[in-house]
Amino acid sequence: MTDDPRFIFSHTAEVVETLTRYRRAWFSLDGHGAIYLRLGTRAHFGKTLDAASIEVIERYRRGGVFSEALKQCEHVARELGCAVVFAECIHNPVVVDALMRRGYWVTGNAPEWNAFKFVSNGVLNVEQT
Repeated sequence: MTDDPRFIFSHTAEVVETLTRYRRAWFSLDGHGAIYLRLGTRAHFGKTLDAASIEVIERYRRGGVFSEALKQCEHVARELGCAVVFAECIHNPVVVDALMRRGYWVTGNAPEWNAFKFVSNGVLNVEQT
């Protein structure tokens, strides 16, 4: 284990394989916490990678672990052919600020926000369903 957050998903291929096979799973952030990822389909977006829950151990907070995890989620999403990374049910305004700094669009109101970021050149479906 290392204190360097650049090593969070040290096995990206394993994450892609696991999600391809099971569609959802918890993944360790190499001793810094854990993240629950799920493949989904959302109206207007198509295939998405949903970051449904993330837990960063307190001593690693505000040290770049969350931002690095998001960056790697975006990479995994592109590998899986997802158009969007979707972060759901966000309750912490610090997390909202971090998402906006990484280019995520934030929707909803306190105390529960959602956020998304396009990670591919997919076409957004704007028709009403």
